[in-house]
Amino acid sequence: MSRPEPTRRRFLKTLAAAAALPALPLSAAEKSAKAARLPRGAVVPDKPPFPVLEGLRLTPPEGILREVAPFRALAGGKAPADARARLGCTHVSGQYWFTGKPFLTEGAERVRDLGFGGLKLWFTKADGTARGFREGDAAPGRNIGYLPNSDWKLPADWSLAQLARHPYYEAAFALPFSAFALEVYPVNANADARRAGFDVSPDSDWDAEERGIYELARHLLEAHRGREVTFILQNWEGDWMFRGGARKHWTAKNFGAAEVGLRADTMVNWFAARQRGVERARAAVAGSKCRVLHAVEVNKVFDSLAGLPTLCTHVLPRVRVDLLSWSCYDGMRTGDDSAEFSAVGIWQGVEILRHCAKTTTLTDARGRSQVMLGEVGVPEMRMLKRLGAEKARRATLAVLDGCHAAGFALGMPWMFYWELFCNELTDAAKAARAGTGVLAKATAEELNGFWLVRPDGTRSWAGEYLGGLLGRVG
Repeated sequence: MSRPEPTRRRFLKTLAAAAALPALPLSAAEKSAKAARLPRGAVVPDKPPFPVLEGLRLTPPEGILREVAPFRALAGGKAPADARARLGCTHVSGQYWFTGKPFLTEGAERVRDLGFGGLKLWFTKADGTARGFREGDAAPGRNIGYLPNSDWKLPADWSLAQLARHPYYEAAFALPFSAFALEVYPVNANADARRAGFDVSPDSDWDAEERGIYELARHLLEAHRGREVTFILQNWEGDWMFRGGARKHWTAKNFGAAEVGLRADTMVNWFAARQRGVERARAAVAGSKCRVLHAVEVNKVFDSLAGLPTLCTHVLPRVRVDLLSWSCYDGMRTGDDSAEFSAVGIWQGVEILRHCAKTTTLTDARGRSQVMLGEVGVPEMRMLKRLGAEKARRATLAVLDGCHAAGFALGMPWMFYWELFCNELTDAAKAARAGTGVLAKATAEELNGFWLVRPDGTRSWAGEYLGGLLGRVG
């Protein structure tokens, strides 16, 4: 039987206790091992594989660790005073739930009650369906990212602006978050005659893309005119979309210059159309306290140094966007089980992004291109199977401490945790459920463990860390 859902007031009363999250004591053997493996940094080749990387300089690990030390919560550091506004959580396609409320509403309210200032949601038109990542087949008229206890009744043909007016989204947008990140796929994702292997069609109607984003952005600016709130319209992990069907098999041997050029041109056209739509909406709605920003999300930053075409090397130098988002698993270096390694990875990844993208309109206090962490997540169950319970807990807390300390030190405006309720079934669970069409709650053993709240209602190790971090606001 799951524990009752905590109220926001009850949760906030626990923050003082959670703030006492202790530094993790190391054994003599662990101290020796740690000293012997100071974090290594990324290596910029003497001859960079792409011209855009010429002149790239990365801060040495020891310099990075000095910068992040004041924000290391597990070492006694404090989060910035505005940390709650900068920390967010994603809710989509979770494989379990606890109430009879519509799934989108339940998750949004739970993220609010956990004390986060930001909420990330899927917000996408495809196949007549508002799409997400839930295992199973899509069905017209439903939002497959938010199915449990929900009756979407979406019309056969609807716009993004109309989706924003749906009661479930309106209820979420009415909650007191200061930022909403919305994952928006191509406006006409399935209306185009997509080419095999392309996530974004080279034959897309870019005017329709611009118009759809303009209508959504204008609606948000007008509907929230009197409220200081930010909506971030962004893509999902852009390097996967750039590669299409190749994904993890994208190597120096399986792409040609002509195909890479076509893919890069397509992504440039897509991002440019979305940016135009947002800018037109901002020009059309004067005096709104609401902000709408367009972000491009990347997810394979360090592949740039290995000679693989990425958004960093082939797209970002050619576009103008408000903000960069990084789904930062390649920088977290989770397998190193170390706060120091994670901090160095995040810091140097941001340096690569800032080197390649010079044209963002939102900048930090030093005038540098602004980057947010669009996804930060640790798979608790995978860690548990690899390391055992206590070591896995230590490693999870350490990795998150390094990532968030680097984010705060770099002045990132937002960092979104992946995610509230785990969406990822194990391979075995996927095989067992394949073709059943049954919407059933998953157990912890069937999931990879990207969660703040486990299926039994308890708080995860990541939930423990972030609860403590919210209680250590300086």
